[in-house]
Amino acid sequence: MATVLKSQDRGKLNLQKSVQALTDTSFVLENGQSITYDQLLVLLSAELGGGGGRTTTKVPVTSDETLPATAGTDYVVFVTAAAVITLPTAVDSTCSYTIKKKTSGAVSVEFDGAETCEGETSILLNRQNESKTFESDGTNWNII
Repeated sequence: MATVLKSQDRGKLNLQKSVQALTDTSFVLENGQSITYDQLLVLLSAELGGGGGRTTTKVPVTSDETLPATAGTDYVVFVTAAAVITLPTAVDSTCSYTIKKKTSGAVSVEFDGAETCEGETSILLNRQNESKTFESDGTNWNII
């Protein structure tokens, strides 16, 4: 089943029907052109000024590492060997960090300078396949 998309006067897209299921992968533009879901996302991004949303970045870690801090990025960190992971400063951070322990080795998460996470100076991931997500409150880190 296709979902029909119409354009407004200024060329902005206006969905005339709501998508009723994620399995609906075929879309038809007002001009009759059929596009895929991925093509629709690219088209909508261009129509809305391109980007501005959040980005997800996967980070493989095999040894001690200080994580990057690109604004508006959600980092998914896969730790596959014993390591100490250091989060960058929480001050004004717009990043989130999900850290997944994929090893039986010790994995510790530490924080920049005197910053803490819920009052702790480090957080241990104890079980293999355990994960924790860290978000800043503007001053320190919190587990979400």
